Amino acid sequence: DFTGAVAAYTQLIKTAPEASPALRADWRFGRGAAYERLGQFAAARADLEAALAVAPDNATVLNYLGYMLVDRKLDVAQGKKLLAQAVALAPGNAAILDSMGWAHYRLGEYPAALQYLEKAATLEPNDPVITDHLADVYAKLGRQTEARTLWRRALRQNPTE
Repeated sequence: DFTGAVAAYTQLIKTAPEASPALRADWRFGRGAAYERLGQFAAARADLEAALAVAPDNATVLNYLGYMLVDRKLDVAQGKKLLAQAVALAPGNAAILDSMGWAHYRLGEYPAALQYLEKAATLEPNDPVITDHLADVYAKLGRQTEARTLWRRALRQNPTE
């Protein structure tokens, strides 16, 4: 219930302005994520940027905002900058490595995308999104057999997608 989540986070933000900065950042992140899931990307971006203003070294928020900007093609260059910060903070996080690989992919930087996505796939070999992203890069690099194999694997990993 993302609409309900937006309402609940809005109430928290309004009624507890004295809450700790970390808590306020968490609430903005939660509401921003709910807005993103509702397709309200401007509101999501505003909340995620507000969370970063309070907690600029939060790799999770950097990744969420960066990936949204990249994946939705809202601001790929800015998204990549945010993801670079997230990678610096959490270099072994498969989701963040996947996001950075996807940013390179969106920019047509396929060899760089490959490096990040292969590392992410090594860390999380059963993640269907990472598997699918890696397959997309293989296809762009002319590695069609490997791409088809990974697309099939991604479908087995998550048959509902």
